[in-house]
Amino acid sequence: MAALPFRLPRGKDLSRTPVAVADVRCKTQRGYLLSAYTRLGALQRAWLDEHADILRDWNALQKAQDEIARASQPSRFLPCRSAAEDEG
Repeated sequence: MAALPFRLPRGKDLSRTPVAVADVRCKTQRGYLLSAYTRLGALQRAWLDEHADILRDWNALQKAQDEIARASQPSRFLPCRSAAEDEG
């Protein structure tokens, strides 16, 4: 049996692929997704705790990318207005 990623059609919306839908439904019903992502999060936190410099560098990279994006397209990054402001 081939691994799931190799059986999925390329270029299609996976949320509409019966194989992927069945896979996620099965894993959700059995609690696998919650368990797996909880474990993954714990492992990532533990690794980052031991490698704080990587997290610091990643945050600096994210900040630099954000600043470049905001400078190149400032209108896309305006604060959202509330519904009350739209009505007033």
